Amino acid sequence: MNLREEQAAMRARHGSVRKSGTRKTQEKKAPPVKKNTAEFEPSVAVDGDEWLKQYFDYLAGERGYAENTISAYRSDLDQFRETLAKDLLTVSTDDIRKFILF
Repeated sequence: MNLREEQAAMRARHGSVRKSGTRKTQEKKAPPVKKNTAEFEPSVAVDGDEWLKQYFDYLAGERGYAENTISAYRSDLDQFRETLAKDLLTVSTDDIRKFILF
C-alpha cells in the first residue's frame, strides 16, 4: 500500500488527516435540542387517581406509548401505591428510595 492509499484509508476511518500524517481535529456539532411541545401538566385540583388517569392518557395520546408500556407503568405505580398506602401526590423522594430498596 502506497502513501496515498494509506492516507485515503486513514481518512475513511478517522476523517481527514494532515499531510504530516497527524490526525486533524474535527469539531463535532451537538445535535439540535428538540423542545418538547407536549409537556405534561396535570390540572391544579386533582387527586392521585385523576392525575394518573391524565398521565396515562398523555402517554398514550401525546407521546404515543404502546399499550403494553402503559400497562407496565400502571402495574409498577399500582404496586408503589399499595406499598406506600398514601396518595401519589404526597410522595417524597425518601418514599421512593424506601420503595426501591424494598
